[in-house]
Amino acid sequence: MTADVTNIIFYLILMILMWIFFSQLDKLKAANANCCTNQSCGKDPLDGFFWSAFLSFGIATTLAFLYYSGKFVVKMRTGGRTGGGGFRQMV
Repeated sequence: MTADVTNIIFYLILMILMWIFFSQLDKLKAANANCCTNQSCGKDPLDGFFWSAFLSFGIATTLAFLYYSGKFVVKMRTGGRTGGGGFRQMV
């Protein structure tokens, strides 16, 4: 397996995990009054920090996944040739 494919798989798995963690924290933050007795679910500052952190990591890993996937597609379309073509090289 090439390094490109390994990077894509790594970022795909990491991206999926970050969005799963974020969605669980988002459910906690948006929970209704029936979730706990004192209605404090998701209101702790630490919950807010983790919510923001996992959202940021989710976005960052999604962008990294798209970047490495795009790089891999360009490499496959050009047969691995590199050099000055810039955007024209992709077409």
